[in-house]
Amino acid sequence: MAKRPLAYEAIAQEIQDVILAGGYQPGARMPDEAELAERYGVGRSTIREALRLLGGRGYVRMAAGSGGGAFVNMGDATAVGRGFGDDLTFLMGGEVISVGELGEARRVQEVSSVRLAARRAGPAEIERIQQLAHDALLLLDDADGFLRVNLDFHLAISEATHNRVLHMWMSAIRHVLEGAMRDATSRVGLRRHVAEQHIEIADAIARQDENKAAALMRVHLDDFCIDWAMTKAAAAHRTHPGRPRG
Repeated sequence: MAKRPLAYEAIAQEIQDVILAGGYQPGARMPDEAELAERYGVGRSTIREALRLLGGRGYVRMAAGSGGGAFVNMGDATAVGRGFGDDLTFLMGGEVISVGELGEARRVQEVSSVRLAARRAGPAEIERIQQLAHDALLLLDDADGFLRVNLDFHLAISEATHNRVLHMWMSAIRHVLEGAMRDATSRVGLRRHVAEQHIEIADAIARQDENKAAALMRVHLDDFCIDWAMTKAAAAHRTHPGRPRG
């Protein structure tokens, strides 16, 4: 039996539907809490929680002061993507969605994205992608710094597609991927291998060789899944050394 949404969740969905239907125009100030509470037949605290939820999803922004209130966002793809990322993290935590499914989705999305990036990236975007790839080699002894530029590299490629949906998707899963990427690059040797693959991918993008870039990305993502699985298996064996494997 499906869980019934809480009152503020239901109101947030109703307001979101109105925004998507054009009832509240981008940039417009929304009615105040009292008016919304009367309109939807709920208390002001429920409206306040609904607006907070919509703010987290990127549909509204809250401004303080005498001219403040809730305003419809002007289409913040990153913020909306973050809301999707939060939902995805929750579903993966509850094992509704598996890491394997996420890896499969990455192969579909990122192999296509790197093709578009090789075709469309401008000089500044190519320079940034190459810089991030080479920065990773300087951070082999800094796991946190390496993780940051690793994620930024994939995000820069999605931005270079000039497709906002692909960039929003990558922005969303960035936070979901952090833990898995940290596990998959837990050793210096693994980080070096990833950095070298990034450099090869960046060079293929710079040459506008989309077939080579796609092939390299496919191998890179396959290696990531293998390295992540092996790291998790090794950690499980250390935790339960007597448990038979296989």
